[in-house]
Amino acid sequence: MIYKACKAINDTIKGESSDSINTNFVIKDTINTKFPVTKDVKKVFQNIADEIVKQYGKTAIPEKELDKLLNQKLKGQKEPKKLATIFKIQTLLNNKLILEIFSKDFKYEGISASTKGIKGNYNGNIFLDTLPINTIGKFYHKLIAFENAKVKENFTGSFGNAMVSLSTPRNMRWKDRTGAIAVIVNAVETFLVSVNQHISKYMGNPTNKKMSDIYQQVQNIAGVPGQDDENRLKAVKLFSRIMSGWMSIENGTIMINSSVGISSDPNDKRYTNSEYYTFDKEYNVWRYTSTNDKVKDFQNKVLFSDYVLGKTLNKTDKEFFNKIKKDPEAVKRFLSYGKTNKEVKFVLQAIELNKLKLSAEKIKVLQEQITRARKIHSSVFNNVKSEFEKLDSELRTELTTWLPKIKDPKVYKSLTIAFITGDFNAVNNKGEYWIKDPNDRRIGKYLHDKFGKTVILNVFENGLVNLKERKNSFPTIYQNEDLRFHYDEMINDNKELINDYEDKIKNTPVKDRKPLLEEFDEAKANLARLENTLGKLDEAMEDPIWHRKIYSSNDAKSFRRITNSIDIRESRDDVSLYRDYLTNLYSTLERGKLARKAIRAVRQADPNLDGSNKEVVDYILGLYDTTLHKPEARANVFGADLSLRNVYEGFFKKLPFKVDEYKLDRYVRTISAAITGRYLGGYSTAVLNKTATLQKAIHVGWKRYSQASDNLNSYKEGLDSIIQDSGILDFGDFFSNSLVQDLTQRDNISLENALAITELQFEYWNNVNRGMSKKAAEKIFRDKCYINAKNIPAYKDLKTRKRTLREKKLKKIVDRWANWAITKEYQAYPIRDITEDQYKLFKQAIRKINSLPAKTFESINKTVLDVFGTTFTMSGSEKELRSHSFVIGIDLAINAGILDKDFYFKLQNNQLTNEDKIQAIEIGREMTRVLDFGLSNQDIGEIGRFAGGINTKFTIWAQQKFGYDSRLFRDAYRSMKIKEGNPLFNTMKELLSSMSLTNPSKAWEKNADIARLRNFILMQGPLTLIMDLVLFSPIGGPFLRRLPIIRNTFAIKIMSGISSDLLSLTVSTPLYILMAMMSDWDEEDVQEDLFYKFKKIPFLGYGYGFALDTMYLLLGIATDMEEEDALKKANKLVGPFIPLPPPAAIGVEEAVDVIIDYID
Repeated sequence: MIYKACKAINDTIKGESSDSINTNFVIKDTINTKFPVTKDVKKVFQNIADEIVKQYGKTAIPEKELDKLLNQKLKGQKEPKKLATIFKIQTLLNNKLILEIFSKDFKYEGISASTKGIKGNYNGNIFLDTLPINTIGKFYHKLIAFENAKVKENFTGSFGNAMVSLSTPRNMRWKDRTGAIAVIVNAVETFLVSVNQHISKYMGNPTNKKMSDIYQQVQNIAGVPGQDDENRLKAVKLFSRIMSGWMSIENGTIMINSSVGISSDPNDKRYTNSEYYTFDKEYNVWRYTSTNDKVKDFQNKVLFSDYVLGKTLNKTDKEFFNKIKKDPEAVKRFLSYGKTNKEVKFVLQAIELNKLKLSAEKIKVLQEQITRARKIHSSVFNNVKSEFEKLDSELRTELTTWLPKIKDPKVYKSLTIAFITGDFNAVNNKGEYWIKDPNDRRIGKYLHDKFGKTVILNVFENGLVNLKERKNSFPTIYQNEDLRFHYDEMINDNKELINDYEDKIKNTPVKDRKPLLEEFDEAKANLARLENTLGKLDEAMEDPIWHRKIYSSNDAKSFRRITNSIDIRESRDDVSLYRDYLTNLYSTLERGKLARKAIRAVRQADPNLDGSNKEVVDYILGLYDTTLHKPEARANVFGADLSLRNVYEGFFKKLPFKVDEYKLDRYVRTISAAITGRYLGGYSTAVLNKTATLQKAIHVGWKRYSQASDNLNSYKEGLDSIIQDSGILDFGDFFSNSLVQDLTQRDNISLENALAITELQFEYWNNVNRGMSKKAAEKIFRDKCYINAKNIPAYKDLKTRKRTLREKKLKKIVDRWANWAITKEYQAYPIRDITEDQYKLFKQAIRKINSLPAKTFESINKTVLDVFGTTFTMSGSEKELRSHSFVIGIDLAINAGILDKDFYFKLQNNQLTNEDKIQAIEIGREMTRVLDFGLSNQDIGEIGRFAGGINTKFTIWAQQKFGYDSRLFRDAYRSMKIKEGNPLFNTMKELLSSMSLTNPSKAWEKNADIARLRNFILMQGPLTLIMDLVLFSPIGGPFLRRLPIIRNTFAIKIMSGISSDLLSLTVSTPLYILMAMMSDWDEEDVQEDLFYKFKKIPFLGYGYGFALDTMYLLLGIATDMEEEDALKKANKLVGPFIPLPPPAAIGVEEAVDVIIDYID
């Protein structure tokens, strides 16, 4: 709190029961900034502080003496006990880190009190003395519990291992008094939303038109959706090529650069006056400053109208062009599989774009969108560059905090490089360690091993997606599957180049060999890089949220040098390009920030890394690794570490066949996605999801929920923009809308082409192995796919490649299925080269559909969505729920005075300040997290990480809801501890009083925690009892479940969604067992009902449920279960492993492939 004199008083308040327990009490300006009191109370507190200093100076003041002084000084004040508790709260907040941790939670606690008279300020803080005494009491006891937290008990032993296994990271924050876990939890929770915020900033939202709107406007130039889709895609390609510099618009005329070559003009304005390029005068070429590679860029600008006529082609290419353009099927095949005669391919692509026939007016519109895009891309360039430089600086500062003995400026500057490379044991030319202290080297190596390997600080070396050095540029991203063939070509080219240089060197005098030797060494280095990184295209860890590989800094640098060598005209030009570019850059940035925060958390827990707080450090590392989906992420299951790596090392690695841990990780995620597609595909799951609305009514009451709903409808556009900017609408392990296109069209076509080419390469080797001459086999091969046979990999390498591609195809099919289950957004798989016989066979295979055009399922699905809207999809209902929670937070903040009372007026009139938006986003995020929870494995206990999360699948929300329900009782009890008398008795008395029908809303004004508990009991209590004791009991249960009104509707799912697992396990299940013991119910019925009830334990997800169902089936068979019942239960067990009818599960072409493979 703000005082004129800032003094320290050594006093301790760790517990209420001991007179001898003391703490450091520091009066600081920062405390009153975060936890302010009103002006009059501040004066009173100042007098108390002055008196303490006067009497005790720097000595300790016993708690009883403090209480006595507070009673004396606060006598006559309104609510003296509340003020005394507030004074103690401020004494406990003397640690800057703890202050920050509790500030966020207290702000939420404060606005959630929802009482009249609460006052806050626009800094986002609430005056403590305006809150009800119950809220102050609850917060005080929360602080006391935190101060008394015992790490050993909370993280080790039977109790501690159970806590780590089952308790959420949010809850574990309060079990670690160092505050380290709170740091990593906050970092993890903001990681995903921060990336989404960056993307939204540049892609745009409903009120802030950015790159998404530009793409829309560009497509509109070519026609309307649904009628001119092919031309709309061509318009995007044209736009991308102009943005990249390949093409341009000059005085209304479209121009194109006809070739790509090494840049050698010293006056080229693209590179002059830039720190990122250096002109090599010795070799007369431009080079990238970061890698020293030669710059290859567009050259030889000509009229587009001349280019499409093939005028720039050489004689050989022109002959091939004139021949192939007469055969449309050959053109189609060449554009799909062609890897030779590249200049011809680019001309044929340009001919397709030329079919747009844009008028002068449309070219003008296109130019306007290009101008807009240039400004946005320039902003991205400046922002990303600045953010990465800031990250580098912050990381270096963090490292010097760990290694304070380092004073040498050169060593200081190289710290982040060593952190990434792990080179802390390097020596100088004298053989001396550049980091003198061995303990510093130990710590540095530890930090590199745990965090540095996946951190990238050079934004220009970001793996396969890099920021281009020129502002006036555009992203260069290559199709993952195409890269293999680029590698094949470059490996062959480098081998031939090395042979050529060897011959040239032999025939060149020694004195003239220097430039040849340098080129020779460069070619060998390139070949080594290519061969080394080719395998890493598939081996690297994959981020399942954004579907991209995570490379080490060293690998990223190698990939950058390799992609510099690929013809830039081979890069992507699709509508998803820019979003993927932003996703790659900003996920890399936020991953670095996450590492820095995790390092800080480790330092907070164990600053010397001497193992003094190993339990907390291990927990931090486990949560960090889980967030990045690392195989080594710890999975503490009641003391046993069942991480994917340990399972791999202990079992899979010992199998006779080889399965590396990256493949195992992919297999687990494929199975997980298949289960998602199998069980979340029905519309009933969306209805079940919507029952979470009751959660909000419990927390704030129907009146405030209805108010938020009205505001969301009245100010939809403005609120949608803020909500989108907040990043809360991407759901962790669930697929986001931005990935729908990525999972269906572009990547699938690339993958199919790669598989087709690989099959043809196999055919080449089979022909050769059967005795056919290589020349003859090559001719057959070239006639089909236009690839140089010299670039075909060895037969053994092809087998590995084919297996990898098929695994990826299976994963994409399953991902698309899962994505459809959640979003109901589906694009038909592209159908190519399907014969009439195959088509008939396919129709016969899915007998339920009489006639199946290519897009039947897509059309049916679209009709359903048109009628019911996205509210009947998992993603749609989840967005609706989260948006409501976000607005509830805004409404409560307005009520508390944290946000301007004219917030909605300003929102509607676009007058909100940036500070208003930041405050609204912070509060909305927290309320969403509280009411709707997190949806990823890092949001629950470590048991959720076992076997890749399959065992606890579908219980992430249920586990957090179970904890929420438990906290309702705890918080109500804590809120009554500040009152005289027995807290438990007072809680029961207040709870019964709140159930009065005369004025139910009065409970909210009196004690919000009691009001929430009342709502919970009254809303979910009866429904839980009905579910467990009526619908799932032998007393009429079988009859009721067969009634059409229940059987043919979502009634059971809805009721299960609005019941409580906590009440079910602690109240209704014991009652059921008691009733069963006292009755003569059928044993099989009781057994079945109990199995259902045990499966409601929230920590037992799909895997455990599967095990229970298997046990029940086996038990039933052993006890003469009816054959029909046994078959039903067996079918239920194997259901997940039998795909749905092909339209829902897979695309047409895959289904045909499966059928043909089966027949063959």
